[in-house]
Amino acid sequence: MSAANPAMPQAKLPPAVDEMLRMRLRRIDAKLDAGLRGVYSDPSLFAYPQRLLLQRFQAYSPQQEDGILVAILRVAGPGSETFVELGLPEAGSHCAILARELGWAGLVVDEHEHRVERIRWIMRGDAVDLRTAPTAADALEAVRRFVARHEQDVLAIGAPFGGAPLLRDHAELAPRVVSVPCNPLLADDVSMHVERVAAEPSPSPEDLERTEAWLGTSVAGIEAIATARGYRLVCLSTSGSTAFLLRNDVAGEISALPPARARDIVWRELETPPPVRRAELEARKRCGLLLRQL
Repeated sequence: MSAANPAMPQAKLPPAVDEMLRMRLRRIDAKLDAGLRGVYSDPSLFAYPQRLLLQRFQAYSPQQEDGILVAILRVAGPGSETFVELGLPEAGSHCAILARELGWAGLVVDEHEHRVERIRWIMRGDAVDLRTAPTAADALEAVRRFVARHEQDVLAIGAPFGGAPLLRDHAELAPRVVSVPCNPLLADDVSMHVERVAAEPSPSPEDLERTEAWLGTSVAGIEAIATARGYRLVCLSTSGSTAFLLRNDVAGEISALPPARARDIVWRELETPPPVRRAELEARKRCGLLLRQL
């Protein structure tokens, strides 16, 4: 008998193709998990926020926020079926499910034309106004004109537009449900928003890389803004990157979620470093960190 052929060398995919395939596999895994939860779990048997988290799924959102949003809207009840998405995430949309699957009308504004065009095929039709705004001021003006004519149901604020601090600073924004970016790496003693500003001397690349993960709004900071505006924090996405706020007058049986408990739930889902405390942030101001107390 002839010797067996040696094993064929394994072909290597281009990095971009490899990453695309891995991303698609992750999305398929998430959809399978969502289907299993839908078949084998009964959310009504659990308290909040687990009741909301058990209903999570990913249609167009980055991190299964679609299902959480729909579950919150079930509690809030019928409304105007109008949304505003101010700033699109790097991938997907937080409100596309409302337009595509539920037929809602809305406004989408972003500073980048390629992001708006990427989502246009999903939010097709005349009910959604998609715009590119060259500056944050232009985007806010478009939102003001829209909310002056329409009752607000859902508002999704992206990180480039300030997230939760924008809700604090603009009383005309008063939707029933709000989703905002948050940073669960910031500890519970940090009720603040952390930004990057120019610093002299320039921080080292190592310091910039280390502190990049500290930017954003803490869970405690979001809870403080929610309370001041008549909202309550009701859930975080399992990645901890999105916080959901519900206006008190439509919150029904969903009680406010304490920041420490919200972060504990996320910590069980993720392998994360220890939370960053205020003292460490203060010590790293030289790295170009601006700490805004909330």
